[in-house]
Amino acid sequence: MMGCDVPREPWHFEFRKGDRFPALRKLSLCGYDFEEIPFPDAWTMEGTWEYTAYQAFSKVKSFLTPSGLAVRETNLERWLDAMDFSNLEELSLTQDYPPLYERLQDQLPNLKRLSLICDNTGKYMKPEHQEFLRKVPPLEKLSIGLGSPERLLDEQANRTQFPVQELVESHGRKLSSLSLQQSESRAPGQRRSMLTLDELALLKDGCPSLKHLGLDLYRDEEVGWPNATFDALTGFKTLETMELAFELGDDLHRRNEPGWNEYRDPDPLGGPGPFREPRLSLNVSEALFNDLSHKKEGRPLQGVDFLVGEYTDPASVRPMYIPSWGDERGAKFECRAAIDEDGRHCKAFYSLE
Repeated sequence: MMGCDVPREPWHFEFRKGDRFPALRKLSLCGYDFEEIPFPDAWTMEGTWEYTAYQAFSKVKSFLTPSGLAVRETNLERWLDAMDFSNLEELSLTQDYPPLYERLQDQLPNLKRLSLICDNTGKYMKPEHQEFLRKVPPLEKLSIGLGSPERLLDEQANRTQFPVQELVESHGRKLSSLSLQQSESRAPGQRRSMLTLDELALLKDGCPSLKHLGLDLYRDEEVGWPNATFDALTGFKTLETMELAFELGDDLHRRNEPGWNEYRDPDPLGGPGPFREPRLSLNVSEALFNDLSHKKEGRPLQGVDFLVGEYTDPASVRPMYIPSWGDERGAKFECRAAIDEDGRHCKAFYSLE
């Protein structure tokens, strides 16, 4: 459910005082302004000066009423009053509003699947996100997406920002699916935080039922493919599928050029830039998949998705979507154990074809 600030915009969802809804099993919230203060009967006041004033000052926490200055409820208060979270099994959040996590963490007794998109402004995840993960019940499926490491110092780059040990302690025994991934940085010299071999060993020993794992991996022109990491992944005996994501490369840093507009100028310098090496192609993906499958211990490997850049599935793009430069350069190579009609294990997909 995507939230908007103004009624009657696409995807808007507004609660009225006293509303109460049946318990949901699945909820996805994207861009909802929980700090917003709803105006009484806003639907019936559109076009009036009072409504126009509300539009202009909607961020103000209080406003005058006939009885004097009164503090109004926020959207968060109305959500908590209207919704019954006791049966919720699947939750997806893209909010960085701390009160949301503080108020929700004790209201999710049946939560099994959680997806968080978090903004991280330091070395690690924000405290409210970590506390939320500690308080919710042991999860079967967990996906965490972090923002790019642009605000990290150079010496902090390549350090894991995910609280791996805490995640294993809180959720490891029940986890069947885990994804820990981070957006690519726009700042030259900054790299995403990759899990270390020790952290992979923690996951292997602490998550005995893990069937799916999504990770960011490092590749370098001098070092080549992360073979030590590949070897560690083949040691996960219960693992059946993986999603392995690689950075697009230095070309992405053009978005910091003066006067750069990613929606107007998809390639300001003209031509392809210095992408990260070694290159990932359909043939390379097939070779990597075959090698992983051959070395895999325990259960056979059923599939691996290799991603490059911020891949966006064209079928999932919502109405009015404006692609960014990074979206247009994303690619995905899906590899499966079964051979397709072309005699291959892998197929190639590109963003917004």
